[in-house]
Amino acid sequence: MSRPILLEVELTGMKELREALRRLPDDLAQEGADIVRDATEATKTATVQGYPSVSGELRDGVKTEYQRTAYGLKGRVRSTAPHAHLYEFGTADRKTSAGWPRGQVMEHPVLVPASERERTTMNERLIDLVRRAGFEVSGVA
Repeated sequence: MSRPILLEVELTGMKELREALRRLPDDLAQEGADIVRDATEATKTATVQGYPSVSGELRDGVKTEYQRTAYGLKGRVRSTAPHAHLYEFGTADRKTSAGWPRGQVMEHPVLVPASERERTTMNERLIDLVRRAGFEVSGVA
């Protein structure tokens, strides 16, 4: 009776996690890509829900992009509305060129907090995938 091969990798950062993912068989690589896609779409959904629906331009401007890499799949969420940065980061007190006060826009962080939450969940799921594949993962907070 053959014994299973135990693979051991110590992950100390994302570079090591990416390397371990790159060495996974195709079916596990596909599962990893699905995890990345799930996190990307969840970030998009949370961002759209966090934006006000006054004009819909902020919500309509939330886009996802995917790119195949040597490690599997890379997902990105972008807020492409022309005024998204004003909503997300706010502004200082503003005046028109004639000197009329326009006040300031308060910051409403939506995209960054959503992406941080989903990235944490995605990394936990990817680490679990690597462990299930037979790798021993240590050194990960």
